[in-house]
Amino acid sequence: MVDENEDSVIITGKQEWRAEYSRYNLTGPSLYIEDQLILESLVTQFDELDENLAVVERLKGYRKGQAALVDLDGKLPFQKQLTFNHQHRFAQRFMKVVSDIWVKSHYPLENGCNISQLRLSNSFKEVAFLDQKLKTTEFQTITEKVITFPSDTVLILLRNTDGLTFEVGFGNDLWRWQKGMLRGLGENVYQVSINQGSVLIDRIVSKNTPEETIPESRCYRFNWYCAWGKDEDLKDPIPSDGYVLNTRPNGDLAVGALVKHLQENPDTELVLDFHKLVFPETAYATNGQPCFAANTTIKRIKKLFRKLTPVLEEFGYPKLMFRNFTPKSCKEGQHVSRPGETLHWDLSSLLELALWIRQAVNEDQKLIIENKLGLPSLAGMFELSDHEVPPIQYYYDPDKELEGNGEF
Repeated sequence: MVDENEDSVIITGKQEWRAEYSRYNLTGPSLYIEDQLILESLVTQFDELDENLAVVERLKGYRKGQAALVDLDGKLPFQKQLTFNHQHRFAQRFMKVVSDIWVKSHYPLENGCNISQLRLSNSFKEVAFLDQKLKTTEFQTITEKVITFPSDTVLILLRNTDGLTFEVGFGNDLWRWQKGMLRGLGENVYQVSINQGSVLIDRIVSKNTPEETIPESRCYRFNWYCAWGKDEDLKDPIPSDGYVLNTRPNGDLAVGALVKHLQENPDTELVLDFHKLVFPETAYATNGQPCFAANTTIKRIKKLFRKLTPVLEEFGYPKLMFRNFTPKSCKEGQHVSRPGETLHWDLSSLLELALWIRQAVNEDQKLIIENKLGLPSLAGMFELSDHEVPPIQYYYDPDKELEGNGEF
């Protein structure tokens, strides 16, 4: 649900959470979960300047498909003449962020750019890191000592005393985070710390650069996301021994075999195992699994669901479990329209695909995902939100005549 007034924009989700934005600054949202303030602010810092000093030019909330979106635009009209354009995309218990930072002046970058520093509630007491090989570290206690991310981290998990896990991850564009604003010069500093009673997450790119190093005058884009869930949300469902969907050698769904099975076994559960689907050669990641950042992967899955959806409706929406529907890192540059090897991480694309699937099937269709990683982002990806755009209702009244210019 999206509410707007003269002072704020408020996004409300089904499971007792809301994100509040002020029209007077760019540091939103303040995220409340069960009326507890969890995320206090997001602030991008460029050297000594940050968004607290920016003039707000636009704050707009709206709905699109299964998501609620907020656009935030502002600029620093003095000194380094920075412009900030952010888009926040909400599903249920998930927020994707796209940040464009426009650098228009020729000033050196000395202390780096802190991309969307997160200031979180001090209720978070533990942190763990997940790397590119999907291995998670043990949770460690957050203390006054700064904790630095391992170099190959793709997401971090924070746990609080109420059983809430808050996930913060990089977007598809790992290569952009690596290069920063100076084509790899300087160093990137990612860390968790305690400051003024709050937990801070800093992601600083291009820090400690050579003197008088000047970024090019252009737009720098960075993608990231956050998600959240309680302990009961993150339990891995019991594996299904239902009917595994088959595909033909060309990747098309074997509709005939599926229909025959459902006719003979009307109470069966269905399993969609992504390791058993056939994809074009260009869809595969460097680890031999399909990369969800590749357009060929997305097209093949959407084609499959266009054939699967009518069958699900015909047989009363049998439960559908997703198996091996998990993120991965990949270096195939063509998946993200880049030449040569380009490191990327496909979780954002996976979540966008899940939104499309949720919208493509009937709301009565139950979709379940195996979540062996215990990630909030995966646990909530198929949940219905309050952000759906209602369908247009068309009707025809034969007793009503057209008048005037023929418009209703």
